Amino acid sequence: MHSTPQEAFAAAQASIARRDWRGFYACFDRGDLFRAAEEVIPVYVVVFGRDAWFVQHCAAHDVSLAALDVWEQTRRTMERAGMPAWRRSGGIAREQATTGLWLSERQRRLVQETQEAMREALALVADLDGFIAELVARVQGSGRAAGLPSTLFLGETLEQVIVDGDRARATRTVRGAPIAELEFVRRRGEWLVRLA
Repeated sequence: MHSTPQEAFAAAQASIARRDWRGFYACFDRGDLFRAAEEVIPVYVVVFGRDAWFVQHCAAHDVSLAALDVWEQTRRTMERAGMPAWRRSGGIAREQATTGLWLSERQRRLVQETQEAMREALALVADLDGFIAELVARVQGSGRAAGLPSTLFLGETLEQVIVDGDRARATRTVRGAPIAELEFVRRRGEWLVRLA
């Protein structure tokens, strides 16, 4: 249980340094976990296919394989429509602001359908961080990268933490130089990192 934003950041930082994926993903808000799942599941399926371990892992965590099928079909439709990977991701608004590229109404609808299908597939998963952590560990073991960056927070410090009720924000720094803002949210008394 992280009683402060600083504790949540320190726990995430220590966990990733140890490559403790379960401890790392336990530090994040559920919205970030959904985005991590959107990254790691397709990589797992490309590397291993829907093998017996994956099917059993999904069943053990109450993941809807039927909803995952819808999600995969929508992603394939987007790929056939020629949408670049960044346009298929959950970070649409951030990418649009950075690149100035905008989605058509059809592309926007496909992205929304993809996100809704993923949320439906994972809606009943109580241990979402554990589900993702095990997938990430298997993918990382194959030499591939998946999920949140495996160097996230390493060598960084947290400064200028401002708490406002159940939300907080801070500045991530490296050797005193600011590199990014970071948000936190308190859920059921525990502070969690919130990337988006």
